[in-house]
Amino acid sequence: MKTGPIFSQVHATKDKQRAYRDKVQRYSDEKESLWEDIKFGLIYGSREFLEYIKETYLSLNKNGELPQLNQLLKNEDQRALIEKAARLLDCNIDFFRESKRLLENNRDKRDAILYFLWKTGRCSNQKIGELFNITYSSVSRRVSHVEAQLRTSDDCRIKRIYKKLNEIIKV
Repeated sequence: MKTGPIFSQVHATKDKQRAYRDKVQRYSDEKESLWEDIKFGLIYGSREFLEYIKETYLSLNKNGELPQLNQLLKNEDQRALIEKAARLLDCNIDFFRESKRLLENNRDKRDAILYFLWKTGRCSNQKIGELFNITYSSVSRRVSHVEAQLRTSDDCRIKRIYKKLNEIIKV
């Protein structure tokens, strides 16, 4: 059977087979199978159940001996983390994404959030670049800049901003 015409009906980028199955299940009002809802190789259940387990039992720190936990942490919604940081710093992430050049205060806030996200180790430079609408090499340069500022300056604006983020947002 040729699947090309069938899969062309769904607009999923990664798993067209899964997207097609979900579309058919929604159309026929069929419930998902328990086996289709396995999360990270160890938890069975809905997304809500997974969130409940995470909040109740998991330490959200990376652990080399728990690859499923590390995968779970990488799949966390990074946009939510960025939005939380932006609210804390009273800035607009969309403005950062749309602007080609930022003034010093906004640049420091953006760089602190970018460095905070980079420091979690949950995103590649490519992914961080996509979130901020900059190239992955710009991410690398901004991270190097922030690290240099944190090392050399005792009391600089970016250090205060990063410290504030680190104290309030626990990852």
